[in-house]
Amino acid sequence: MAAEELQSVATWPEWQWFETVESILEEVLSKVQESESTGTGMLYPFLDSVVESVDSLRMLVNGLKLRDSYVIARVIYETSLNACFLLTNPEALSSRASTHAKQKALRSLARAVEIAGNTIFEFEVQGAG
Repeated sequence: MAAEELQSVATWPEWQWFETVESILEEVLSKVQESESTGTGMLYPFLDSVVESVDSLRMLVNGLKLRDSYVIARVIYETSLNACFLLTNPEALSSRASTHAKQKALRSLARAVEIAGNTIFEFEVQGAG
């Protein structure tokens, strides 16, 4: 792509809004990271994921890969919505989110390899099922 096309993204009226939201998000993430509150413990992974997805969105938009940008924007929206939901009752929901994450991690430790309908290898951590 021509350099003129890449520079034109910065002139979009939405770009200033995007940069403002990105700055606010990084500030909030920093505050949550510094917080000693137990209610915000599970908020950090959500916000950190949003920041990572915002970085991906920035790269896609700068490269004018707008079709794929919609997918990342949806991930940002859904993860942000989950973070907001967590804030409705931080103590109870952080505990539930932590339990869910641990159970999901344990479930993913069970693995099996099948070839032509025959299991040739199976592995499961005891107590994970």
